[in-house]
Amino acid sequence: MKSKKFDLMGPALVPVLYVVFLLLAGISFLLNLTPTKPSLFGLVFIIFATPFYFIGIRAASRVYGKKISVLNSKTFILLSVIFYSFVIQGVFSIGLPISALFAGLIGLLTYYLLTKWISLNKTPDKLPYYFLFSGLAFILITIFDVGAIPLLEGSVRYALLDNIYWGFGYILYFIGYMLLLPKIKTGKNLLALISLSAFLFILMAFRTELLVILIVGIASAYYRKKLSIKGALAGLASVFVLIIILGYIFMPLLSPLEILLYRAGTTYVVFDEIAQESGFVGIEHGALSFKGDPRFYVGKMLLGLHRNITSSLLGPPIIDFGLAGAAAFMFLLGFLLKLSHKSMGSKIIAMRTFYPILLAYSLVWIEAGFDQLDMAFFVAFFTVYLMLNSKKS
Repeated sequence: MKSKKFDLMGPALVPVLYVVFLLLAGISFLLNLTPTKPSLFGLVFIIFATPFYFIGIRAASRVYGKKISVLNSKTFILLSVIFYSFVIQGVFSIGLPISALFAGLIGLLTYYLLTKWISLNKTPDKLPYYFLFSGLAFILITIFDVGAIPLLEGSVRYALLDNIYWGFGYILYFIGYMLLLPKIKTGKNLLALISLSAFLFILMAFRTELLVILIVGIASAYYRKKLSIKGALAGLASVFVLIIILGYIFMPLLSPLEILLYRAGTTYVVFDEIAQESGFVGIEHGALSFKGDPRFYVGKMLLGLHRNITSSLLGPPIIDFGLAGAAAFMFLLGFLLKLSHKSMGSKIIAMRTFYPILLAYSLVWIEAGFDQLDMAFFVAFFTVYLMLNSKKS
């Protein structure tokens, strides 16, 4: 990948859009669109933690390509399997032995597939389609299971939150999508894949997954020079408009623009309440990371309900470790994004594939906050990186 004079979709895009999110939240407070206004306490965490993102970027630039002696890919996969054993237990409410067995099998399969991918240095032609059509089959099963298309019957959206078919459908489809994007040669076919995938996830009425699909597609096209800077900007603007329209469909009580401002404002209010509740040292001290989706924890913490509540980029790490958690999270996010960004210039296909995905999730997390299942793609990337750059691998 040749360097660009101006990289529209580089790691700096995350803090830029984070500032935009904060400005939108501020406008919502000025217009009195939210039921309450936040304190200034949350800003302390943001101001303190944000510089660590840039420190992480600088650290990644310094260590990229150098051999790592303290950790190898097999040890990292083992640690990841242990971690995800607890996450799966928390998400699906199953026994630890079963979740550990499942996480172990997934870990072994992931390690095997990544090893093969690196050694072959190509994606088998039919493999993306196996994933795509398997994912599509699970998504169709999901629609049959809940009894309606979520876009046309808004009430069934909440039934998808714990639906295992939907979980498998999204993951399998997305893996196929990310593998197929680099193999498409023409801009028209690339646009067709992005548009059809977007339409599918519009029908499922989940904005997070839709955003990820669109951002990954736009970033992939941009870095493959299928989109100019103007084209990428137009694509991002289209995503912005689409999300406003979907928000209006689900909440037609305000104007489309007011809904966008309301969403940003209420999310920031939630974040500020988390900051006040958690304080400078946090309240869970690591336990939240093992409990499953942090958004459900926030819903129970603030509302006492099993609700999926977004808490912005720094909400979950602050719940766990306060200021230290926010700083560590921002450092790691900047570090991994920059490593994957620099890997776009690698000759290894597996290294080049991940940056658009990690960028997309990072941008979505600005409003939604991270969850551990999304983090699996960061884990997969760093495993590949260790396979190629660890002294012991």
